[in-house]
Amino acid sequence: MLDSMIRNPRPTRAEAADVANAVIDGTDALMLSGETASGKYPAESVRMMATIIREVEGDLRLDSSSSGDPRMALLADPGDWEHSNASARAAALLSHTLPLGALVVFTQGGRTASLLSEYRPRVPIVAITPDPRVANRLALEWGVRPFVEVPPDDMQETLRIATALVVREKICGTGDVFAMVAGWPPSARPNTVKLHQL
Repeated sequence: MLDSMIRNPRPTRAEAADVANAVIDGTDALMLSGETASGKYPAESVRMMATIIREVEGDLRLDSSSSGDPRMALLADPGDWEHSNASARAAALLSHTLPLGALVVFTQGGRTASLLSEYRPRVPIVAITPDPRVANRLALEWGVRPFVEVPPDDMQETLRIATALVVREKICGTGDVFAMVAGWPPSARPNTVKLHQL
């Protein structure tokens, strides 16, 4: 994306705009190839891309908070409130309403975490899955921090695993609240959003 940085210490305006537009369009991950593999300025290329991404994401957050309530964007299309993603949408909405520390999602195949990522919540998405391949794929999704854990036996175990993980990884601390999205039984579509205070 910053091809000219293979030879030059700064990108062209068009390349910087391409990176910015990718972020605005909701791209989950951006990649450099020749710039870091064989370019003269690999570290500068990485720093430049990170700077552009942070600037644009910061502007997007300011726009959503100053030009109206960001929750309205989540509610704008009532057709999207179908069963398969209603829990994910509700949890993302909560992240814009309450001072949450994280959204924790239990997922078999990664779909619920991907849905949450699309709604760009204001807090990290902690995706817990028993499948390492799913965790690897989710690592490329916007805002998702995947973890591989043994699947829970019951809802109480689900809460115990979620609490232990967010504390262990220093995502939440005493007094923090997180929202947990889960399907019960485990093979079900997400049907539960639970708020829990540590």
